[in-house]
Amino acid sequence: TTLSKSIPPSMKLEIVKGSFVNYKTQDGIRVVSSLNVTIFIGDKTIEIEKDADDKWIEIDGTFFDNTQLEKMLDAAEDAAEAIKEIFNNISKIGIEFSSLTNGKQHSFNLKIKDGESLEAEINGTTTFKKTDDNKLSTSFDFKYTEYEDDGKTVDEEFNAKVSLLLNINNPLSFIDINLKGIADVSVSFNGIEVWADAFLDELD
Repeated sequence: TTLSKSIPPSMKLEIVKGSFVNYKTQDGIRVVSSLNVTIFIGDKTIEIEKDADDKWIEIDGTFFDNTQLEKMLDAAEDAAEAIKEIFNNISKIGIEFSSLTNGKQHSFNLKIKDGESLEAEINGTTTFKKTDDNKLSTSFDFKYTEYEDDGKTVDEEFNAKVSLLLNINNPLSFIDINLKGIADVSVSFNGIEVWADAFLDELD
């Protein structure tokens, strides 16, 4: 009702038949447990979804196409996928354990393949350093290039800087690195700062 009053008179708002909102009562408070709503504003849509097991409400739809919000969420997703690829291939970077105490910078060039086909390349620098409070400070400054199925044609390309402060049991062992043990994060994507919460949500 509030939304419908706020849109211009020339636009029409309608809810798709079959949309639903399920509630649960918690300490006398009605809490949304699941949600599936599509709203039409003119010829654009806003889709709102939440499963009972999810803590986040997902909002999508053509209303947000090419907006700053959509670009920011896409940037968070792309940066998170690139960082996961880096950590999945961390052994190929060849970081010396001594660098965990002096923060020595390492250059790396990772080639991500599917069989013999080149899927992506990640080129950049990284530093790893053990902090005084027994955390692992990591930083990555890299260019990510994703290829089409032919392994040659560029599909997507971006530059990112990611700094992670990790809670781990033994900072001298990469086996203990768990991206769910993040104490702090800073992310920029093509020079634009990315929401830390959106980035962390994509790491799940």
